[in-house]
Amino acid sequence: SFGMECNIVENGFPKLGSPLYADIDELADVSIPQIVNDVTGPLIEAVELAAPHMDKPMIEGVTGPYTLASVLNGSENLMINCMTEPDDVHLFLEKITDFLTAYISAYKAAGASAVILAEPSVAMISPAMTDEFSNKYIQNIISKTQDTGFSIIYHNCGAVDSHIDTILELNADGFHFGSDVNLDNVLKKIGNDKLVMGNIDPRLFISDNHTVMEKTTKNLLEKYSAYDNWRLSTVCDLAPNVFPGNIE
Repeated sequence: SFGMECNIVENGFPKLGSPLYADIDELADVSIPQIVNDVTGPLIEAVELAAPHMDKPMIEGVTGPYTLASVLNGSENLMINCMTEPDDVHLFLEKITDFLTAYISAYKAAGASAVILAEPSVAMISPAMTDEFSNKYIQNIISKTQDTGFSIIYHNCGAVDSHIDTILELNADGFHFGSDVNLDNVLKKIGNDKLVMGNIDPRLFISDNHTVMEKTTKNLLEKYSAYDNWRLSTVCDLAPNVFPGNIE
């Protein structure tokens, strides 16, 4: 949507090109795209077409503000800029958050039940920086989009055990974590009214060893089924070359 090069390869994940705004001086002049554009338009239309025929909640995927900023600015650049040029970064994040809020609202209007907001890049910064450069903006998105008919589900597939207290301050309806996160800790800290999802390693799905998948799933079910607010889920995206038998 922002104009970054993206190489779509068969049976593989899309590969993004170089950061568009690597220079700190460029952040203030970032051009925010139209909400409905050549990239987002077909996705929003797909929700509009599917929603009337769905008997289950339809959940879409959206990148979180800090993670999107780290893609556009470069992950190392952004970490340094947060410490050396915080005012410029905040202006950048405000623009990105406005875009994401409108994009999520378009999904909501199209008939989606929720979005999973993926913010894995905060694993590379401290909890205090996460609060300042991520939570602040995500909470803004939540306050403007989440209601009794639409949910924000926070996703982080990174090693964020040290960030859990900070992350759980968000007023999201649900939280989705990767295999590097201790769900025991999350479930003890979170209220029963908040959904917790996780955390089967997606790499298991590309192996034809169904025994390992079955054992892993069984162990999670035995460990967490007592929690009414926990749901079994993969850690993150599944690769195109998964074995369907593993999903079954």
